[in-house]
Amino acid sequence: MTPAPPGRFVGATTDSLANRTLPAVAELWRVETGRGVTSPLIEHGGLLIATATSRDVTAFDPETGQRIWQRRVSGPVIGGATLHAGRLLVAVGDDDGGIQALDPASGTTLWTSSIGSVIHAPGAAYGRAFAGTEMGVVASVDIESGAEMWRIRLSRPVSSTPLPIDGQIVVTAEDTLYVLAAENGLIRWRMPLAAHVGAAPAARGDTLYLPLRSGELIAIAVNGRRELWRASFGDHPILATPALAPDGAIYVLNRAAELWRFRPGGAAPVRVAELGGAATAAFSASENGALVGRVDGALFLVRPEDGEILWRHDFDDAIRAPVAVHGNAIFVPLLRGTVVKLR
Repeated sequence: MTPAPPGRFVGATTDSLANRTLPAVAELWRVETGRGVTSPLIEHGGLLIATATSRDVTAFDPETGQRIWQRRVSGPVIGGATLHAGRLLVAVGDDDGGIQALDPASGTTLWTSSIGSVIHAPGAAYGRAFAGTEMGVVASVDIESGAEMWRIRLSRPVSSTPLPIDGQIVVTAEDTLYVLAAENGLIRWRMPLAAHVGAAPAARGDTLYLPLRSGELIAIAVNGRRELWRASFGDHPILATPALAPDGAIYVLNRAAELWRFRPGGAAPVRVAELGGAATAAFSASENGALVGRVDGALFLVRPEDGEILWRHDFDDAIRAPVAVHGNAIFVPLLRGTVVKLR
């Protein structure tokens, strides 16, 4: 998943649903989008867009489920895509891959930039796209033309989406944080971490929240070049981007499908729900509700303040990507490529 902008939640909000208890939900339709959906759906111009490891990128009508367009890109899409400046920037994950920019309205290819296998969604800001590869290359390309502006090589594979903050690019490479100058890629500073990064970080202002496979979350002041705090959320890896609530609370889902709440500067993290099974990145939350998908296909709407399960719906396929809320409906991307609309 790509990091949320400052002041917003990570993933889709559930406000329209969590204000009332729903005893059950109904499936309205299903659409096939390509095998291997592991990344968030993207909304553009009244369409929802899904990416898949089968190389398919599919746009569909969220009201009817009708496919509007479908394109096969040059390689598997493991890390998903980013929408920026009228470009759908698709991360192509093979040796000849890189970024493939599509017109989100039609699926037409606008340009390609070959930098190597990109398995995390690109970052985008300042008229540029930024991507990192499995070989440790980080590159900047022009949004309009795809022309490469610079590239550098880090010592290890890139572990998350490059995140623009205040004219800098923050990128992780396994157990090291790098802060690069956006204009030329020069390393401004770096910081060793206690463990490998487990998911894309979240950010608010210049504070970065890094989830680790050790079960810890670390807050780092990017401009201050220092760690602010770290907290433990059990013994299981954190594989989902943490959710930042407007009231300052942070919600964390770990691999054991445990939902935690934490207020920095206050008490220790509180485990508010134990959902059983295992979860990866299928987590989206607000102060009124959290949508959690397990790898066995169970989907929960949970009230985060007390962990009460408002409803549960079971699918016959794994949920590994965050669930989206659009209008008054929920859209669930299943691993084998089906997107299901619930209401």
